[in-house]
Amino acid sequence: MLYLIAGLVAFVQLGCQVPKPLNPVEIVVFDVGHGHSILVRTPDQHTCLIDGGPTFAGANEVCPVLDSLGITELDYCIATNYTPERIGGLDEIVRHLGGEEGILFRSLDRGSASPTDEFAEYVAAVGKRRTKIRLGQVIKLGELTITCCAVNGRVIGSKPVRVIAEQDKSIALLLSWGSFDMLIPSDLLGVATPFRPDLGTRLTDATDEIEVLVIGNFGSDKSVSYVMQEQADPVVSIISVGPNQDSLPSQRTINRLTRRDRRLYQTNTTGSDEIPRGRGRIVQGDIWIRVYPDFYTVAGDTFRTYR
Repeated sequence: MLYLIAGLVAFVQLGCQVPKPLNPVEIVVFDVGHGHSILVRTPDQHTCLIDGGPTFAGANEVCPVLDSLGITELDYCIATNYTPERIGGLDEIVRHLGGEEGILFRSLDRGSASPTDEFAEYVAAVGKRRTKIRLGQVIKLGELTITCCAVNGRVIGSKPVRVIAEQDKSIALLLSWGSFDMLIPSDLLGVATPFRPDLGTRLTDATDEIEVLVIGNFGSDKSVSYVMQEQADPVVSIISVGPNQDSLPSQRTINRLTRRDRRLYQTNTTGSDEIPRGRGRIVQGDIWIRVYPDFYTVAGDTFRTYR
């Protein structure tokens, strides 16, 4: 009888236990002013830093968050292009983590060189970890994958295009985890100009519908075309931007991104933009995305993963 009672108690205790919630994928779009930097951390603590923001933003904005999360090393680091807004703070972050030893595997970029001081500082900081990324290369962080969908004017599934502008040589990335997809086109344009090609639309030709789109070029009116928006059909778009003299982001882009009840989140205010009421908001800080198996949150707002 005592064994029966003990067994019954154990069964009841086991049945009353609440399963521990799965740790989410965490993505931080940093508020680095007029620049870009994104951290990805998986449930099993794999990490990748994509860009480092402008000079001083790495030390002042990104490093304190890494410290608060207990991150002392990165699995990977990616410089999507060599503009000061994306590479200026990378060396500060890498040095904060102890130099090239703070990167477990690779620091990936488009290859070649740039004559800028920011590039020289970046190369010196990452040292032997620096590696040229390949079109179609897949970086695995546990169950999360990061795919290189474009680099140096080449887009998956398209013929190469001769490019001159640094922004057009950008690395575009697709982050995938379960049913969640996030596209980071870097600074590829979605609308062609006399001097720059439309590589963004080609990029969305090669990718399926996505949950989150990170807007490049600070939301200029050439950053996203109508066709690009229709093909990617993001539920949420994100603009990282700071005070500027170019009236960015463009109100036309904001309106396009918030059509059909879609949502837009922006890191900071610039005084020249207005997100329609109920279609997102200016966060005034870092934008945190947390991804679970069936849903994800953006700045605390919940969205279902249904595609």
